[in-house]
Amino acid sequence: MKCRLHSLGRIGGISRTLAPEGSDAALARQWIEGLSMPLDVKDLGTGPLLWLSHHRRFPGHEPCDPATGIGQITGDDGVGRTDHRTGGLATGIDPVRTIVALGSRSRFRMDVDGIVGTRLHARLAADAAAGVKIDDRVLAHRQARSGTDLDTGGILTVVTSQDMEGALCARMHSLLQILDPGLVDADRIRMLRLAGDRACVAADAEPIVDDESIGEFIAGIHFLNLTAGTVPGHDSPRVDLDFFRPQVGVAARTSAPPCEGPVGAALPRQIGREQGACRLNRIFLGTEHDALECAAAKMLESAPPSAGGGPFDLRELIVLIPGRQAGRRLRRVLVQQADALGRGLLPPRISTPGHLEPLVCAPDQPFATALEDRIAWIRALRSCPADLLATIGLESAALGASALLALARLLSRLSSDLRREGVTLGQAAETTARNDPNAALRLRTVERIEAIRSARLRELGLTDTGEFCSNPARQDQRIILLGILEIPARMRQWLQQNCQAQAWIDADEAMQHRYDEFGCPIPDQWESLDGPAPAEMVVADDPRSLTAALLQQIHQHSSDSAEAQITIGLLDQKLSPWLLEGFRRSGIPLHVAAGTPHAESSCGRLLADLHSAVESLSRRSVAALARHPAIHIRLPGLTLKGGRELEPIESIDRWSSRRQPVQASDPLAPPAVEFIRKAIEPLRTDAGNCSDRVQQLLQCFLDLVGSGDTGQPSLPASGLDGLISAVEKLSRIGDRDEDPLSGSDAIALIIDLLEESAIPDRHQNSSIGLLGWLELSFDSADVLLLTGATEGQLSPAPSGDPLLPHGVRQELGLPGTREVGARDSHLLHVLLDGRRKTIVALCARSGEGDPLLPSRLLLQGTDGLDRLAHFLDRKKRYRYHLGEPEQVANSPDSLGAPRSVLLPPPETIAVTSFSDYIEDPVLFQMNKVLRLRDCHDRDRQLNPADFGSLIHKVLECYGLDVELRALTDEDQIRDALHQLLDRYRSRKIADPARAAVLVQLEQARARLDAWASLQAHQRAQGWRLVDAEIDLDSTRCRIQVPEGEMGLSGRIDRIDYNEQTQRWRLLDYKTGDSGKTPEQDHRRGPKNSKSWVKLQLPLYLQFAHQLEIDGLTRQSEMETGFCLLPASPEETRIEIATWSPEDLEVARELSEATVSEILSGTEQPLSVLKTPWQRAFAGTTVESASRLDGIADKDDEEGSR
Repeated sequence: MKCRLHSLGRIGGISRTLAPEGSDAALARQWIEGLSMPLDVKDLGTGPLLWLSHHRRFPGHEPCDPATGIGQITGDDGVGRTDHRTGGLATGIDPVRTIVALGSRSRFRMDVDGIVGTRLHARLAADAAAGVKIDDRVLAHRQARSGTDLDTGGILTVVTSQDMEGALCARMHSLLQILDPGLVDADRIRMLRLAGDRACVAADAEPIVDDESIGEFIAGIHFLNLTAGTVPGHDSPRVDLDFFRPQVGVAARTSAPPCEGPVGAALPRQIGREQGACRLNRIFLGTEHDALECAAAKMLESAPPSAGGGPFDLRELIVLIPGRQAGRRLRRVLVQQADALGRGLLPPRISTPGHLEPLVCAPDQPFATALEDRIAWIRALRSCPADLLATIGLESAALGASALLALARLLSRLSSDLRREGVTLGQAAETTARNDPNAALRLRTVERIEAIRSARLRELGLTDTGEFCSNPARQDQRIILLGILEIPARMRQWLQQNCQAQAWIDADEAMQHRYDEFGCPIPDQWESLDGPAPAEMVVADDPRSLTAALLQQIHQHSSDSAEAQITIGLLDQKLSPWLLEGFRRSGIPLHVAAGTPHAESSCGRLLADLHSAVESLSRRSVAALARHPAIHIRLPGLTLKGGRELEPIESIDRWSSRRQPVQASDPLAPPAVEFIRKAIEPLRTDAGNCSDRVQQLLQCFLDLVGSGDTGQPSLPASGLDGLISAVEKLSRIGDRDEDPLSGSDAIALIIDLLEESAIPDRHQNSSIGLLGWLELSFDSADVLLLTGATEGQLSPAPSGDPLLPHGVRQELGLPGTREVGARDSHLLHVLLDGRRKTIVALCARSGEGDPLLPSRLLLQGTDGLDRLAHFLDRKKRYRYHLGEPEQVANSPDSLGAPRSVLLPPPETIAVTSFSDYIEDPVLFQMNKVLRLRDCHDRDRQLNPADFGSLIHKVLECYGLDVELRALTDEDQIRDALHQLLDRYRSRKIADPARAAVLVQLEQARARLDAWASLQAHQRAQGWRLVDAEIDLDSTRCRIQVPEGEMGLSGRIDRIDYNEQTQRWRLLDYKTGDSGKTPEQDHRRGPKNSKSWVKLQLPLYLQFAHQLEIDGLTRQSEMETGFCLLPASPEETRIEIATWSPEDLEVARELSEATVSEILSGTEQPLSVLKTPWQRAFAGTTVESASRLDGIADKDDEEGSR
């Protein structure tokens, strides 16, 4: 027996592959053997866990866990094959409720050969062999919707509990009652197999209905022809179970032949072709009614008759539809029409052309999945000799994981396109050789790589998809091509030879000459056809105006008719952000049918950052990974020497800015980087197969984000289902593929698997739909707003293929621009045929300001020139403006500009901080009191402040060394500075250094060389550097005002003394590029009325008498100024300030007034934006006529310390 054993006790999903002997699996086997019912235990297999099958690793929704209960429900609406509205207060899966329901006492022994879903009047069960002794019947009470009741009788009935996804009883009932939980892929988790040599598993069963709830009543929709068989050794006859309504049953599909009788009867001749015919029939649905409603009515009319008003049985039918959205609507329409006729429905299998082959073909070997195909291409590329890769312009050393996967995608797409059209790479090379021998040589190289990849698949027992070379799974399969406008050549041939197919075309029969036998538009017939005119054409100036125009149209049509349904058709994806933001601000929900790409989800971003970090271990990738919300909350911080605590992100940014590391392997990296590096290290090892990498990845997730109460990683919910599904697929590949796989490749494969998956939109049905181009013709909205139909978006030019040029594709007969143009022309005619009101809304300019033109398909016909003139007329363009949303109290939008708050004043103030307060008190409070900082890791070189600190640090070391500052020879001074600079680099700059940082180091060396020349010249004039880096003592240097007093802090870079003239001077190093003088730096305004903006040098002079310098006492007035080290070495000089005593008195009064205001406190809004606060307050209104006046020049920033 292989099953989950939900109803047999607290066993759970037991792993055959990972559980050791004597563990849960062995205990479970002993427990089962001890049951009163002696079941023949054949095998215990992997249970369908939400996560992987390891019994201690991420148990997920295990059975018997009261907090869980949902397995995997087949459905195409959402990630993880569940409908995006699955949820509620309770689950519909309750395997413990009913185990076996018996009628009267059984007098013989039977074995269960399969699980069958029974109905109220079932008499016999499935075929039985021997082995189960039944003594007493079990009475099962009637269930509300499924299961059995007190009237259940017969010899033996095995009833499965129903796995349901439906509306709760407390809510509106679901029109679709039950979704089949069977797995589509037989190679997936094997579940619910109760021993029987002929039994197949529910994993092989196709989904019966996989749609969301629609309606307000219950309708039986899920019926199977349940056939009871004879018991070996007994003469019980076979009985055909008739259909009933509304009871629903679920059965495991057996390998027995298809059911005979009414259910298996052939559809009437109007659906299908006669045996042996090679030409498909075409049905034109007309343009009077909705295409899907008309198609659904025809399908129900053609269903085989059913006695007693049974359900419409369309199970023998496969319907191909262009997209999932149209498929979901077709199911809804079928159910609604069947219910209107008072009957249930056994729906057809609805699929897209890309998924047809696995449905109808029975290959000798399983089809390769997309993941297996990618891995085979990667293996083939890695095994290619370097000279072979050089033929297609590649170097093996440059093929990292990202580049390798991108190349694998390119080659896979090329090979698949050719395979579907029945063309080989060799044929393509021969055709290309006539005009381009080099291109032919590249194709021959790809052919050799493809041969290696095909051999790899054969070794794994897999076959390619797209070839349609396998035998049909059943003869004369009935297929309807509903609105399919593009069919590859191999599919055409296979359909003609093996199926009863019909093309249903959304057009009038009068247009039949414009379509081929498969219903695809004929390019020659559509190129010269005049296009119909839209009901209205709106031209907006830019995307913002276009969004406002759409909102106005929606408001207008909603006012005209409250019941009007409106859909927006989006052809240009670049408009999507504008529409989403504009509709969000207007409070109108927008339902994006395509969903959100997985790459934009939280899990998707986590995977991308993790892949980059594992592949390169660069500082940038690790910093990006650390910023993920699920990770940064677990990172350790950093404690500085002074006791100050740095947040993890701040510590990483400080390390990035100051050390400028290229790699995260820097030994001086902060603890947060060490944390991440340790977590991802196993994935960076060389050895490891696919299974190993999956386990390492799961452990990495645990280390990075931690685990919850269930032991699973605390990964973000957004995109989690898709991530789990992809990891499961990779894990299954690892069971049969033992070749080495790098950790980076494993993550890249998961990202590739999720590239085309999307997270369903959660908006309710009341929202306005946003559909793509190919889905619009099957939408039922009354009003269609068609946007983005510009040149290059509608019928775009062919995209360049580096290996197969467009001309060669045409020569090979592959579909190209003419076929796409015919398809789009047909769709445009359908949208403009009068069944709906279609308004074309266009942008004259893109979001980047580039001019746009309408699609040439919109300009066909006699009115085409008039429409072009209307588009180009600027006076007729609409320039709408989106209104700002109402500000909610206490919301971020209502906060406005930052305001200062009343806080205890600081005990000391730095002499350089007076300039912040003079400029704006709020800036002072943010920078100096609250110590707010701009936190980022954007710098790819030393920022101006850190570059200035580098030079300051070298000169500080020189000035503090008594022997060095006594040097007088320029060469000796220069050599000493070079040694100090090299020492600084080895200690402070990460190795290897960035190229930009190396350039900065040489720039600093050049400035220090100029300073060496200046220092030697000053020594020759008698100036001696007597001290450096002198701190102001805040206990002695204090400013007293009526409100109190405040100490000053600061550091004087150097103090010189001239013994010949007995003069003193205080100098401050400035490394700004332009080299401003003290006057230019400290005062601004007209020549005769300048005002102080900085007080650094005046305050140095004011408190110079408090200094004790090298044991010398100041005997004369001090000078003060700058020692300038600008970008130009020849401009290196000393500039002394020439302020008068009156000027210095004004500066003193300003300093006292500033201290008084700081001690008093003030509340006012921010009026000046200064670097880096422009970024932090982007979009914030700052009430100041001269808000840009406060933005500091780069020179100011470079010179600041």
